[in-house]
Amino acid sequence: MVLWVACVLSVAPSAPAAEAPPDLKRGLVAHYTFDKDASDSSGNGHNATNKGASPVAEGKLGGAFAFDGTSDHVVVPPAVTRGLAWFTVALWLKTTQSAASPRSRIWSNPTLIGFSTGGYGSNDFGLMLEGGNPAYFHGLFADGADVSWHSSVVAADDKWHHVALVSQGPRMMLYLDGELLRGEVLLHTGSGATSLGVQAQTPAGGSLGAAGILIGACSEAGNPAYFFRGLIDDVRIWRRALAAHEVASLCAKPH
Repeated sequence: MVLWVACVLSVAPSAPAAEAPPDLKRGLVAHYTFDKDASDSSGNGHNATNKGASPVAEGKLGGAFAFDGTSDHVVVPPAVTRGLAWFTVALWLKTTQSAASPRSRIWSNPTLIGFSTGGYGSNDFGLMLEGGNPAYFHGLFADGADVSWHSSVVAADDKWHHVALVSQGPRMMLYLDGELLRGEVLLHTGSGATSLGVQAQTPAGGSLGAAGILIGACSEAGNPAYFFRGLIDDVRIWRRALAAHEVASLCAKPH
């Protein structure tokens, strides 16, 4: 007689695999450290043009640019933003600039980075401070709609803050210091989303970059306006929507 003995092995559950660190170089279109100049450190050669901002040594990550709130701005090359539908813009800011009350048009507030033709449905966007609070607008809808939103969190307190705007077509998410701000997710249900790159007020074939996307101001119909006063550091633009943990990692440590 053959006796079969079954052995049951107890295997301890394996520890969960550690989450891979974010690959923040994936989809990165431009990276302006503002340590000394407006050169692009992403390796893509998208060097920007400084129009008056002053390099300072006391930035958040190395140096930064100081903007006077009157005329200083930085011009980003057209190739950086043309055709973007899913994208992320992120930067560090330090300011005490706070308007007494929100402007009648949200895009006429001090702008961190943006572009506008001054019309609706212009395939534009802006990241700004409305009354000292982070805010945004965008017109990326095929039916000509615009949406805007401003937070109730004050960022104009003379401290460094990280701000990120993430676009998934018509869905926008605004982060402050790595945290998703309440009420920031707006989903428009019109006739569909378009992408950055075509101005409603220019001839066919015009592009976002033809009028210029600016840092420290908003390009309105080709002219710089709505200037920011304060410090801006480490501006990055991605051709993809960063996940929440990726945005948070930008605040956790230098990358």
